[in-house]
Amino acid sequence: MRPGDCAICENPYSVSGGLANYGLELCSQRLAGGAPNDAFAVWESVPLGFGSSSISAQRLDGFVGGSVANLGGGCSGGTAGTDCPPKPNSHFTHTLSASLVSGPSFLVLSFERIDVSCGFCTIVPNPFTGFVYPAGTTGPIGANSLTTDIPNDPSLSGTTFYEQWATLSDAFGCTPIGAALSNALQVTLQ
Repeated sequence: MRPGDCAICENPYSVSGGLANYGLELCSQRLAGGAPNDAFAVWESVPLGFGSSSISAQRLDGFVGGSVANLGGGCSGGTAGTDCPPKPNSHFTHTLSASLVSGPSFLVLSFERIDVSCGFCTIVPNPFTGFVYPAGTTGPIGANSLTTDIPNDPSLSGTTFYEQWATLSDAFGCTPIGAALSNALQVTLQ
């Protein structure tokens, strides 16, 4: 599931156990202040051929296979994340939450690390050998997202890249480049 809006990443998703299930609702732990890769599913279960219903629940892991590791390095620039299991697909979304409000933001992606200190920040992905994507302006709650295409090629399984958001600011973060930085992520495709 996507942590930001609880949409299902991979269909079909089903709950089972010989019951008729209704009203499946998902809640991301990120929205509840927990770990960003946990979720909670709740639904009404009605035993087939029997009377009363009950409420059922199940804890879910938002990422199956692949890996996303938080490398830190941020300073006043919010929290970076990804939306679905890290695998080759045409709708791989990189997310930013709790950053500066209404600030121009950029996503840096690279296959190499640079690990350069900048004020209290650390720039982790190498912007000189990677890609810097303009992502528009953060919204009223400091959120943004950018979707990139990852070729649907099985040979990419195990590929690792690094990503980090930069939101332009004169007052916070990495003042030499005028940006607040998010935490950096190491993403390994499943």
